[in-house]
Formats: sequence, C-alpha cells, structure tokens
Amino acid sequence: MLTRIITILLLTIFAASEPTQATNPNLLTSLREKTIGPRAPIRDVHVKTYFPLHRTHSTEGAKYGRSLDSKPLRFSALHSDQYGHAYRTPVKIGHKTFNLMLDTASSDTWVAYPSVECHFYEPGPEFKQAPNQNFDISYGDLRFARGVFGKTDVEVAGIKVNTQIAVAKQASWNGNGFSSGMLGLAYPDITFAFQGTDYSDNNLSVNQVPYNPVFTTMWKSGKVAPTFSVAFSRPASQVSNKGQNEPDGYLALGGLPPVDTIGPWARSEIQIPPKDSRNYYLNTTRPWPQYQWYTITPDTFLLCNSSCSSPKKPKAPSESTCKYCKYVVLPNPENSQIMLDGGATQAYLPTHMSDAVAAAFDPPAIYNKTLGFYPVPCDARAPAFAVEIGGVAFPIDKKDMVIDDETGRGTCMSGVNNGNMYAPYVFGGTFMKNVLTVFDVGRSELRFRARKPY
Repeated sequence: MLTRIITILLLTIFAASEPTQATNPNLLTSLREKTIGPRAPIRDVHVKTYFPLHRTHSTEGAKYGRSLDSKPLRFSALHSDQYGHAYRTPVKIGHKTFNLMLDTASSDTWVAYPSVECHFYEPGPEFKQAPNQNFDISYGDLRFARGVFGKTDVEVAGIKVNTQIAVAKQASWNGNGFSSGMLGLAYPDITFAFQGTDYSDNNLSVNQVPYNPVFTTMWKSGKVAPTFSVAFSRPASQVSNKGQNEPDGYLALGGLPPVDTIGPWARSEIQIPPKDSRNYYLNTTRPWPQYQWYTITPDTFLLCNSSCSSPKKPKAPSESTCKYCKYVVLPNPENSQIMLDGGATQAYLPTHMSDAVAAAFDPPAIYNKTLGFYPVPCDARAPAFAVEIGGVAFPIDKKDMVIDDETGRGTCMSGVNNGNMYAPYVFGGTFMKNVLTVFDVGRSELRFRARKPY
C-alpha cells in the first residue's frame, strides 16, 4: 500500500458488532495445530531466496483509469497524509515480470488488466479463471481494486507455484508508472474473493470464498519454510555510503536477507484481533478465531525530549539526566494491538501517544486535521523515541522521526502520526526501517532485531 494505511479497514462496514470475546490460549494452540500443524521453532538462517526491494514515490494526485466497458472513471485524489513511499518487488506472473507493491497487511495478490492505465497483465491460456467469483477489495486510504480471480504460475525469488491471484479490471491506486498491482502477504482469512459477479452483493460474512494466497501456497506445498523476513532501508539521500543503484531493502522467503543486525532478538506472539464492539476483527465466512493480520502488543513506549541524545532504557531514573516517560497515563491503552504494515510510511499510534511525541519536538508539533499529520520543520530537533517489545527496546533513528511529507513542497512531518482510537494501530516504515522483522507463520510469532546503524 502506498503509505498511510492506518489499518486495512477492508470492508469493515460489513463487520457486525458482537459482544467481546477473549482469545483462549488453548484455543489458539488448537488453531495453530489444525491450520499449520505442530512445529518446532524455525531456525533463523540466511537464505538465497531473497530479492531486493525498491521504493515507489506516490506524489501524484488523482489517477484516471477505464473500466471494462471503456467508460472513463475518475479516481479519488490521494489525501496528503497518504503521500510517501511504498516498496515494490519483481514478481513473475505467467511469462512476464511485474513490479508489485509489497503489503504485509493484506492478503490478495493482484495485477492490473489492460483496461487500467499502467503496466498491465493480459491473461492468456495460462490463466484459468475461477467461474462465478469476483475480486473486490477496499483499502483504508480509499483505494480499491475489482476484477476476477484465476490460477496461474507465480514466481517470487525463484520460487514458483501455481496459485490463485486476481486481475483488476477496475482500480484506484497510484502506481506512479512503476508498479502494476499488489503482493499481499497476510493470512487467507482476509482474502477478498466473493461468490457471484455482482459487486453490490459482496459481504465478507456471507459470500466470501477464502483461498490460500501466494506465500501460503508456497509453504503449504513445501517449496519454502513457513517464514519470511523484511528489511526496509532509507533512501540513498539519507544514507551516506549507499549507492544510487543499491536496493531499498529486501524480502526473504524462508529465512533472513543479507542485512547487518545487532543486539538481542525480541519475540512476540502474533495475536488475533479481539471480537468486540471496535470491529477490527473482520467477520468472514470462516469461524472465529482466525489469524488475519500480523498484530502484536508492545510492552511499552519510551520517550525523551529533543535534548536527549540516546533512547537507551535506563535501569533507574538516577542513571540518566534525560527524563524517560513510560506513558504513565496509558502505556498501551487497553493493550492495543499494533499491526506490522509494510505499506505504511509512518507509525500510527493512539492520539495521546502521538500528541506526546509531537510535543517533545523542538519546536513542538501540532496535529493538522486538514493535512492529516503533524507538520514539523525539516530541521526540527526530534525526540528520542523507542518501542519495547519482548523486553527489548528498539530506538527509532531520528532520521525516521522527521520525514518528507511528499507534498512536493519540500516540507516535512513527524514520523509518528495520529491513529486516533482506531486499533489495531500501525508500525509502518518509521519503525520497520530500524529493524529486521521475521514473520514466522509456522510458529505464529514475529521476531525483531535492530539494524546495525546505517
């Protein structure tokens, strides 16, 4: 996704409000064994099945396209808080390679049909269309894609499978001349295939037809271990020793990519969203509970004002002249879950947290409702900010705390944005550029290790 994906609210309009249901640990164990099978912890090893990622800038406004009947469709302009970067990667579909945007917060892989103005895929005899099914997905930033499903050969990092993907015949998204669709890496439960051909009939809890997306097909067919890892990097302009042609990160299937890391590993169980009045568990045709997104609950957040030079966690307050704040009002309200979203540029946190971070800038930042972010001077002094997960504190580099707002005006914004009170919240590029993240589907666990300073 193209930046501000505060959450993939993917048609939550259809999620019915139900009483709160706590997730029983024994039920989760049973769920893992039923859907994946008992597995020993997967050893983290470097693999050759990785490939470089490149950044896509999304600085344009409204996009235009054509539907299948060739009538013009004007697509909605991207809101300014959606501007930023997405990461794209090559994916071979049939006999042609396309650049698809990487998304860890959605599951469907889709590529554009010739009726959409971009680098397109025209299905040939290799594409076996699924009868009486349609593809219909809406993203949290107002983008959407609609079309048909079918099976074809898909190859990623040298791993080839015959799997189900979608061909978008209508789409509203900004490929910016580089990307042709999306590579979704989340769970099967939030795939957006529907029975029938009338989009107006689509309802996740009524006519959804879940299927195994690309990565699930790969590991279930034994082509790769059930784990992948992501390392996002800053653009060359922010890295003194990085060449212009070097990749902007890596996606590795089955293990780790070639990036330098330091310090201890942190582990956190992948959690199922609660089924309560907040409705961010999506009610689908599969029974609750199901894994949907890669969500965790951080231990806490550490914040110092802009005069603090290091966000190390002190053992005692007297050990540092910097005043650390463990958000005593709400360290993590209601143990709110955080989604790892590789398509989001910023981190989206509860309002009281994002306001506290903004106030610690020099000069202090104030949320702008019209822009949808906290504007800051590009030379502002950023606070020291860290996230503690599994007992390990991960400092956020100050380069990621003040970022270009991608409006084309040469102005900047805070890397931490206001997620309001809409859990699950989001760790996007602001956090993910500072860690190597392992998505261990086999163990239902996320692992993090700090990137060596770069």
